[in-house]
Amino acid sequence: AIIIATIPATALSDTLQNAIIATAAADYTSGAHCVADVDPVDGERSIERDLLPTISDIMVAAYEDYFYRIERYQRDNVTKFDIAAPDTPVYQYSVLDRGETGSANPHAMIFLNSEKAYLLRYGKAKAWIVNPSAETEAEFKIGELDLSGYADDDGVPEMDSGVIVDGVLYVTLQRLNSFVPSETAYVALFDTATDTEIDTSVANDDGVLGIPLSIKNPGAIQYLEENDRVYVQGAGNYYA
Repeated sequence: AIIIATIPATALSDTLQNAIIATAAADYTSGAHCVADVDPVDGERSIERDLLPTISDIMVAAYEDYFYRIERYQRDNVTKFDIAAPDTPVYQYSVLDRGETGSANPHAMIFLNSEKAYLLRYGKAKAWIVNPSAETEAEFKIGELDLSGYADDDGVPEMDSGVIVDGVLYVTLQRLNSFVPSETAYVALFDTATDTEIDTSVANDDGVLGIPLSIKNPGAIQYLEENDRVYVQGAGNYYA
């Protein structure tokens, strides 16, 4: 089991054994990932640092014994690692369709199981449904979620983060224009069994099926089992 730590969100495993940490240089010229030993919790920690240096715009996601390093703007790929060999890629697959132009800028990978996950592409209007266990790149993408109905003036809805609760995928949509949160942000819900969008029946001015948010620029989204609630964090306008 793995803990993943990245910016802006942190995801925890049930058993504390290792942390995978995405790091960036102070001047953002490079990045890497590290592995920290956190088992036992109160024991001394050993850290493997600066594994496979790359760009600074990276994040990590994890499921079972594997973690996935996502290279984001203009790099557009996912690299899979086994926690037992954190510096040896199992694979690296593109997150762009053949002939697709512009950066997909992947922001998150949310796992239903070892053979199905949702890859949120911040720079596009369609999220990918992927098979994390795919043995070839051709087998990696297995479907799409169309979020184009939430697109604003720049043509994309800026899908950023997500969480799965009781078979439902919740996706945050920032809807920024030139990084300014000028439009209503939403959370869109999808049935993970059918991959169809759920009509939440919440009134909104955009004629969409999702939940309008009172906050702007939503980032992290987290489910708290203790009170059966989903929480969404909003940063607002970075320039204000």
